[in-house]
Amino acid sequence: MKHRMPPEFTVIRDDERCIRCRVCENQCSFKVHNYDEEEDRVLEDNHKCVGCHRCETLCPTKAIKIRRN
Repeated sequence: MKHRMPPEFTVIRDDERCIRCRVCENQCSFKVHNYDEEEDRVLEDNHKCVGCHRCETLCPTKAIKIRRN
């Protein structure tokens, strides 16, 4: 999906710290995070992020930061 406006928030994930536990994906009501099995990575859709910081708070390795654009 193409967006004309930049996202209000950006999810910054440190891929080296991410252990693919998928806590972020499982707790997010807005479906921001999505595990890609082929790439073995958790991807994000910044346009869905509302800046609640739940993923940042619950990430066991502190691999996620949320920044306002």
